[in-house]
Amino acid sequence: MPFFGASRIVYSQPGAASNREFPFESGEGLLWVRVQVPESARPLSFPLDTGAEASVIDLKTARELNLTLGQRVGVRGVASSTDGYWCGTRSAVANGVELPNRRLALDLETLSSSRERRVDGLIGADFFRSKVV
Repeated sequence: MPFFGASRIVYSQPGAASNREFPFESGEGLLWVRVQVPESARPLSFPLDTGAEASVIDLKTARELNLTLGQRVGVRGVASSTDGYWCGTRSAVANGVELPNRRLALDLETLSSSRERRVDGLIGADFFRSKVV
């Protein structure tokens, strides 16, 4: 997969003694982060999506990882609506930085099929709350 560049996100939490960082890759108009979860040997590909209120995992990926699908919720997008399910992993990290474990499982097949790489999930605005980036 060709990438246009690689960089890192540097952030701090108010009152924290030091900054934290993790790398991302830029490609296809998105910022991609490699995410590790204990349920998968392979790193998962999550683009950053600050327009998404909550972080998301692809429904197919959630099923492959045998995640328990919880409460069904209605989700509205810009031009569509669908059902999602709250679920979580034991932990989710990008270069040692903890990511939100509670996320919505949604069908991201349409987004994934329009990309050169599979979209396993999205890092939403919930990650950036209480952080200075």
